[in-house]
Amino acid sequence: MKQSLKLAALAYCLSFSIIGWARPMVVTSIHPLSLISSAITGGTADVHQLLPASEEPHHYSLRIDDKLALQKADLVVWVGPGLEGFLSRAINDLDPAKVLTASNLPDIQPLNSQHKSAQGEDLHLWLNPDYAIVVATELANWLAARHPEQAPDLLDRLERFRTSTRETSKAIATDLEALRGRKVLVDHDAFGHFFAYFGIEQVGALKSITGLAKGVGELASTLNDSDFDCIVAEPRSHHSRVRQVAARSAAPTVVIDPLGAHLSPSENSYGEFLRSIAQSLLDCQSGIASTHDH
Repeated sequence: MKQSLKLAALAYCLSFSIIGWARPMVVTSIHPLSLISSAITGGTADVHQLLPASEEPHHYSLRIDDKLALQKADLVVWVGPGLEGFLSRAINDLDPAKVLTASNLPDIQPLNSQHKSAQGEDLHLWLNPDYAIVVATELANWLAARHPEQAPDLLDRLERFRTSTRETSKAIATDLEALRGRKVLVDHDAFGHFFAYFGIEQVGALKSITGLAKGVGELASTLNDSDFDCIVAEPRSHHSRVRQVAARSAAPTVVIDPLGAHLSPSENSYGEFLRSIAQSLLDCQSGIASTHDH
């Protein structure tokens, strides 16, 4: 009897120990948010990404496994309904205290399209380094408040992320000075936050912010009104229209992924993501056309 009581007491204590050390589960909607979240959490939390890296948020539908992950999550990190409408209903069913909506953070402002024909606002906000720091700060503070035993590590990682992101951004800004006065045409209007931050001039887009192709008349108007030195395509797009425009203009084309799917989440992957975009633009403006994804 005494032995049974001892075993029961031990099991009771172990259960509390396991609960106390259980790692929180952070569910992210898209890959760029995983890059940012993983830099902050390290080994202190499990980061689970809903969208496969090959998918884009404009045209995704939730699976049963996704809905289960949302229910199990300690925190869900997403951009917001303007970008990930497929998540809106499921998010509304969650405790608001478990949801970090990046586009609602007070230090983040949506960006109007750089070309007048687009509908809506540009919510690809992770391409602005300052906004990535805002999201990282909110995530670190949320986790630290609820898991104080992990707070020193989380806040140390946050400070390293802030420092490295600012240093990387400063170096990129210096490199991209070479593109002053050069103009970019994009396939999908997704790079506005990056271009605005680093002073790159976008003269038009073949698709809207939501990824829908323009009509023939609207497209012809964009091309007739635009003079450009580089065309930016994306790996998830059909490139026949891009090839037609490139042949007509003789401008080089580069393929850049605004989701950074080629990078595995790590402490340094967000900075690598920014550098890869900058280098692709420099290559394109130098006349080095790219046939692979960046």
